Amino acid sequence: MLSSSLALSLALGATPAAAAPADAAAGEFAAPEAEAAPEAEPAPEPEPAPEAEPAAEAEPAPEPPAPSVEDDPANPDGDGDLGAIDDSADEDGEVEDEASDEDAEDDEPIRPPRVDGPYVGLLAFGGVSFNSVLNFHTPDAFLGGGGYVQTGDAVFPWFAVGIAVGGQYGATSSGQTMAGGGLLVDLGFTPSQRFPLSLHTGFGFGGGTINDPNETDRSGFGGALFKGTLRYEFFPLAAKNRPDRGGGWAIGPEIGWLGATPAAEGQPFSNTILVGLSTNMYFGS
Repeated sequence: MLSSSLALSLALGATPAAAAPADAAAGEFAAPEAEAAPEAEPAPEPEPAPEAEPAAEAEPAPEPPAPSVEDDPANPDGDGDLGAIDDSADEDGEVEDEASDEDAEDDEPIRPPRVDGPYVGLLAFGGVSFNSVLNFHTPDAFLGGGGYVQTGDAVFPWFAVGIAVGGQYGATSSGQTMAGGGLLVDLGFTPSQRFPLSLHTGFGFGGGTINDPNETDRSGFGGALFKGTLRYEFFPLAAKNRPDRGGGWAIGPEIGWLGATPAAEGQPFSNTILVGLSTNMYFGS
């Protein structure tokens, strides 16, 4: 027991001394304060990577060939369109026809005008006349005929101007007779050379005399004279004799009216309905 107390005392007494050296030792072995690390230099910027070349486009894979239909028994036309009508042949035929028509039109020679240039001709006609005079009555129509010589110039294919001079004669069943004549300026209008139907109008002066076997005095009419007719002309020899020249010999029917109008109410007059044959020679321009 005595030894235990002694050991305890020694232990307590030695505790402060031991603590001091321990602190000193701790101070000696304490790590020095770390110095501040030097600032790091900035890292060099990386060089840009070279641009990559664009990759070549891949070629499309070839399409597999379509199955042949030429030998397909279900497709007799061999074009893959069952029951369809092939219009290409018809269209080609129409185009060829149109081209051939155009070529034919181009190959046709130019047709010269026939109603062309100076002309000279004759109108021979038969007609029926209705007349009125002052000295006696003329109730019956006068049947007869006449003719006019005509000459002029077709200054345009659609227009001609000329003169006509001639006369007519007629008689009635009662014995009355009529004779007359006149001078006219004749204007002709031909709308189409393909169909030479022309309208002729004339104006001038003329007169006539009427005899009655039962009357001793003669009577008549006179003054302004007018004409209006339609004429259709044929050129039977022009294509052969004048294939490349205008004009030619023409012949055709003419129908119309020739009249001496009254100067006033109750004055003499004469109206003739004529149907005739006109013939002219056009010399071309």
